[in-house]
Amino acid sequence: MAGVNSAAISYYFRSKDNLVEKAMKISLENAFDWNDYPKINELPLNEYLTRIFIQLVHGSQAFPGLTRAHFFAAFAKGEYDSFSIKKINQFFEDIAQQIKGKYPDRDETELRTALMQIASAAFVIPSILPKLFDPFNPVDYTDEGQLREYIKRIVDRIL
Repeated sequence: MAGVNSAAISYYFRSKDNLVEKAMKISLENAFDWNDYPKINELPLNEYLTRIFIQLVHGSQAFPGLTRAHFFAAFAKGEYDSFSIKKINQFFEDIAQQIKGKYPDRDETELRTALMQIASAAFVIPSILPKLFDPFNPVDYTDEGQLREYIKRIVDRIL
């Protein structure tokens, strides 16, 4: 489909596994590129986090199969040493460090716990398991207003 000779692909990547691995790494670099996210100094903390999580959910909604693929080893095999898991943990470490830089009096343990709670409810559920609570959940994660309000409520309650 890309108009590239399959022999050239085989020569460059050596195997389909190498090609998939490279594509997965590139997709993560794009997903967690800080140039695409708001700057912490430009917004109040709650709005900063709300925007980050909205953007993460939008990306996962745009590429749901790719998002599931990134978490496959963790969910299906209980393996947490993949590049995907390391990359997302580094992303959250970066968020924690940015917050500590702007709000140095925040307790480190409480901050990390809050980020984990927000990520679980504001990212994992709408992005990876959006139908998990369908019969119970009144939120349509594909509706921009509902998604924003859902994430904002989580961030405001936890922080």
